[in-house]
Amino acid sequence: MIVVTQARASLSAHGQYVSHKLASLRKYSSRLDDALTWARSVRDGGAGGDAAGLTEAVRDKEAEIGEVLENYNNIERECHAARHSVCPEIRDRVTALRELWAELRGEAGGDKGEWGGGVD
Repeated sequence: MIVVTQARASLSAHGQYVSHKLASLRKYSSRLDDALTWARSVRDGGAGGDAAGLTEAVRDKEAEIGEVLENYNNIERECHAARHSVCPEIRDRVTALRELWAELRGEAGGDKGEWGGGVD
């Protein structure tokens, strides 16, 4: 009976752990979607079409985009440590964000060291 009680406690704790991870992934996915939506809108002319507007828009989002990309790096390390792969849907969206971000930073002059460190 003690073994059953311990197993139940272990399963309950693991269930809470999994629930927390899923909630974190949903939150991350939402932030990733927001970042992608922003990057696409800016690329498609949402910064007013001028270089100064683009530079300002990119600077304003640099910390947020950097955090989204760094969080993905952490997810990737955690999955690798658990001998799992990152969900292809998430991986593909992050790849798209990285490409858009590099494009936007390049157009804004941010890849030439003219301002902030940024995340590539």
